[in-house]
Amino acid sequence: MAGRVRRDCSAVMWRWWLPMLIWASLSGCSSYQLAYNHLDRLLFSWVEDYVDLTSAQRAVLEPQVQQWHTQHRQTQLPRYKDLLVAMRTGLQSAPLDAVLAEQWQAEAETRWLELRSSLVPLSITLLEQLDIAQQQALLKALRRRIEVQRDE
Repeated sequence: MAGRVRRDCSAVMWRWWLPMLIWASLSGCSSYQLAYNHLDRLLFSWVEDYVDLTSAQRAVLEPQVQQWHTQHRQTQLPRYKDLLVAMRTGLQSAPLDAVLAEQWQAEAETRWLELRSSLVPLSITLLEQLDIAQQQALLKALRRRIEVQRDE
């Protein structure tokens, strides 16, 4: 059952990510570049969907988020570019091959897992700073989010 669910989730994710990656590679990525350039702000916005941060907590996290973003830009962005260039080249040279699409999917999933893993130290820093009320609010928001996802 878990394997089937994972495959179903993977299929759903790929249905959205493959067209987006192809579109981004063919369009010049201007909107993605704009979003990526503001990723630090987007991260704070996402966190604050779950918990309200104090100005002191933001002050501690902001330089760490900036450092993460800079490191990600230097080490991971070139790898994303390589994947997108390979996809564009592959799509221009021949009809889409299932084996090649699976390779792209595997590489995109690897990049996604690496991105999530790279955020663990920031998450730990954030969690260590939360007071009891913030921790409870975070748990409540996460439970609510899980219920919404379960319903979908």
